[in-house]
Amino acid sequence: APITGRIAEEGGGVRGMAESSLELADAPDGGRALRFVGTPAQPSHVFVYYSVAEEPYEVGAGFELRYRLHPVNEAGRHVAVDLYFTDGSTLRDMGLSTTAGPGAHPGQAKGEVGAWTELTIPLGGRAVGKTIRRVMVAYDNGSAFDTAEAYVDGIWIGPSERAASH
Repeated sequence: APITGRIAEEGGGVRGMAESSLELADAPDGGRALRFVGTPAQPSHVFVYYSVAEEPYEVGAGFELRYRLHPVNEAGRHVAVDLYFTDGSTLRDMGLSTTAGPGAHPGQAKGEVGAWTELTIPLGGRAVGKTIRRVMVAYDNGSAFDTAEAYVDGIWIGPSERAASH
């Protein structure tokens, strides 16, 4: 099967995937969410970055990225939301981490298989003043050998609740 969905060539791309898709689907909790499924062509470092929004949005002080992740299997823990900025930089390469500890890079496993996890990434001083060009849902795994499946929902970028209350 072909790769379906809109690949973010600039800021992401695709490598080593035999097939993959990102589509709105019924989620495990009965709602609707973005469902990623992808199979590597061979065991290796593979990735695919899908564009899900392309409206320019400037990052302000105290901003954070929040989303929910539901990995269906272990490989699905390498699905994450990434940001591509107008200056050519990406969230994944800023060295930022989620508030739960794992790095923001999709290559860092996140969440628990079979459960929804809310992830928060403080965008901090590194992204303040930058303009987001593209929001992406990505799969990036340095040692992929199995089909990955995960759901992503509730993508939100804005002031943290703590920053908004001060």
